[in-house]
Amino acid sequence: MIITHSAGQLWKDCPTRYKRRHVDHLVLAVKEYTPHLFYGTAFHSILERYHFDDFDVEACVDYLVNEISLKNEDHKAHLIASFLAYAEKEKKLQQWDEFVYSEKEFRQPIIHQGTGEPHPDFIQGGKVDGIVRIGEQFFLLEHKTAARPDEHYQRRISIDRQIHQYALFVSKELGIEIEGVLYNVIPKELRWSRKGRKSNGPLEGLKDYTARLKSRYMEKEFLRFYVSLSPVTMADVAQECWTIADGVSRMMREDSWFKNTKRCFDYGRRCPYWELCETGDRPDVMSLYTTKDPHEELSIV
Repeated sequence: MIITHSAGQLWKDCPTRYKRRHVDHLVLAVKEYTPHLFYGTAFHSILERYHFDDFDVEACVDYLVNEISLKNEDHKAHLIASFLAYAEKEKKLQQWDEFVYSEKEFRQPIIHQGTGEPHPDFIQGGKVDGIVRIGEQFFLLEHKTAARPDEHYQRRISIDRQIHQYALFVSKELGIEIEGVLYNVIPKELRWSRKGRKSNGPLEGLKDYTARLKSRYMEKEFLRFYVSLSPVTMADVAQECWTIADGVSRMMREDSWFKNTKRCFDYGRRCPYWELCETGDRPDVMSLYTTKDPHEELSIV
């Protein structure tokens, strides 16, 4: 079986929620539309084409117009404006020598740090946004969208354990040394501004909106920065992967999954499985769900 970083974090947050998704394979039949989530997914998709497939700016905009489905057309206009601003800023940044891989998947054994034995039930899987070469060195490339990509955000993601996990397993998968991580951090901007001082003034047009984003990106809002990898964190992550896999295996064998009620309302939203937990899997509530294979981000699970 495969376990990914996001699945492992879900188990750490709430084992019951992990079971609902990765053992029972349940998802809500009607998925909630969240603009920021769709924005991030769409931006990842277009950057893959822009950097790896060598789409020019015009081709990328055409792809966004015709291929990306967003329920709100304003959000699509925002996405196009953000990409145009990104492309303008990106021209002025230091480039890599080679874009080696895009959306590279990996699957590797989880090794016990004491015995050297692979885990009997799980392997580690995942997918990195990209791998680039600068000189003779290789780096992970990670695209991030953030509401406020300030210095606090930069410090927070610089200690992200996910990138250390990716570097650990990608190095084994490809037989290369990953020297660090290059971050692309793109600010989310899904709101139109109103002209004038009054909040009920006319909305700015797409041309003004694009110009405003370009100005923001050119100043400091868009970030590209390098993060080195900590050998101490790499060792911790290797041990943590085993601990998580072993914990999930034990709960599966015992069919015993506790609930972490402190995570029921994370980010101001109710957990998608809250109704099931509250009603004891009542049949009428179960009808709100359908089944879907986990690890949708991977091509083969």
